[in-house]
Amino acid sequence: MEQSFERVGGFVILTPDMEKSLETFKSYGIIGPWREFYTDAENVQQVVKAGKAAEGIEARICMCDYGEITIELFEPRDPESSFYQDLQAISRPFIHHVIMRTKPHFYEVAEEMGVEEHMSAYFPRIDERGRWFATSDELGFDIYAWDPHMDGPRKKYPDDYIVTGAYDTDK
Repeated sequence: MEQSFERVGGFVILTPDMEKSLETFKSYGIIGPWREFYTDAENVQQVVKAGKAAEGIEARICMCDYGEITIELFEPRDPESSFYQDLQAISRPFIHHVIMRTKPHFYEVAEEMGVEEHMSAYFPRIDERGRWFATSDELGFDIYAWDPHMDGPRKKYPDDYIVTGAYDTDK
């Protein structure tokens, strides 16, 4: 079988309490530096959920880079969002999705396996569309398909994301 992924870009951990999660990570020696961001309708656009247009993603995010891997703590702020509802169902921090640099073959595999793309969003500051695939039942986490081959020139992660301001840093 052909590889579907080039590499892991990061882990996204949903948390009900950002401050407590930051303290916990730091107590384990994952001290940062942590960068804090907020998402809103300006920097997360053209959201599609279950094939229908939807509102943006509202969240507080703290990111820490370890080499080429990013740990992202994600505190959802919208009670109507699937992120928030997933967190309420589990009620503790957990890995929600893994950012994977995909190869075109991944989409063939997803189609063959009947894996749905349950959400996508456009991030204007990095000019890229993220795509979430419902793989948590089989893999234990959803796949966030980070696929620059679909969106334009290949970018170096995380530098092109941090430098261009993937999230709103003015808050």
